[in-house]
Amino acid sequence: MVNALMQYARTPEIFIQLPSNGNFGSRVQLSPDGELGVCAMNTRDELNLRNPEMLLNGEAILRMIESCCPDIEDVRNHPVCDMEPILLAIRAASSDRGIELNATCPECSHQNEYEIDVHEMLATTKKLEKSYQVELSNGVQVSLKPFTLQDAVKQTLEQFKQARTLDNLVPSEMSTDPNLQKITQALNSIAVNILELTANAIIQIMDRDGNPMDVSHADIVEWLNSISSKDGKKIEAMLTKINDSGMNKEVTLVCSECEHHFKTELSIDQSNFFDTSS
Repeated sequence: MVNALMQYARTPEIFIQLPSNGNFGSRVQLSPDGELGVCAMNTRDELNLRNPEMLLNGEAILRMIESCCPDIEDVRNHPVCDMEPILLAIRAASSDRGIELNATCPECSHQNEYEIDVHEMLATTKKLEKSYQVELSNGVQVSLKPFTLQDAVKQTLEQFKQARTLDNLVPSEMSTDPNLQKITQALNSIAVNILELTANAIIQIMDRDGNPMDVSHADIVEWLNSISSKDGKKIEAMLTKINDSGMNKEVTLVCSECEHHFKTELSIDQSNFFDTSS
């Protein structure tokens, strides 16, 4: 039996352009204008955002996007370059208020409070190209795509885990063998994680003659571990470029005390970006 109440369920409050534009293997249903519909948060989303464990492991954000963006069929494997515009859109759909920003004037040191217009920031979103390639020093061509949301969460968790391990070491005992071993293990774990994520972001590798190479994920990881630092940095630089939303997060502010104009960058911190107090 059809639930008659569902005709009054949430509908999209805002439509946005995505940097990925539905490319890079994303499974998303866009509007005829090529935009993603975004709904406001529901009560469960807000409760999840109050759960410290779900915030820490990224589950609160992933579930919120699944809830507010039902036209994304596979949120966890969606390109991470779309995350910041999506989070901004969810914020705009869920609250009439802008983003609160506290900034210190560099001229007179006055503490200022501002409210940033989300819609103005969303208007600066830029679309990525359909494909990205990097040519290495030996002529090998590497086709890349952005990290997935799940991979980005995994990277953040791994970095947090290893940073906590290092923070727990006693500085005066840092040079002892057990602590040196822990430091080595932490750095190795981060390096392995980066190799795995980089391999996940490789779509195809072509040899120097332009022929696609039939290689497995394990082959790619082993190969990445053997290439030169120079070639590794080329791949890293391209991934940094395509993982970014391209959205202009720099805002121009005016000090309420001395009227000095200055610029700062808005940090979209997932752990405190959403106001769930009301």
